[in-house]
Amino acid sequence: MFAKLFGTTGQVLVVHQADDNGNPCIRFSCKPNGLGVCSFGLTWDDTDEGWDKAEKMFSEINEAEARAIVQESFQPFFSSLTADTTEQ
Repeated sequence: MFAKLFGTTGQVLVVHQADDNGNPCIRFSCKPNGLGVCSFGLTWDDTDEGWDKAEKMFSEINEAEARAIVQESFQPFFSSLTADTTEQ
């Protein structure tokens, strides 16, 4: 599995991939209220350990954790964000 889609409305997409530099990456995509589709990635060094850490995070992440990560990432910029960080 390389992607997980959480929710039917207010969706959060989590993708396990390599970033533009070939480093292991977990990318989160969502559509915060009032914005278009946004995405950001968490990356590790391109080592066996880095790939193992990314794979572990991806395999263990659930919907509540994915939504918390997205909300925490946007909260400093948009104080009006709610627990549902995406438009419905």
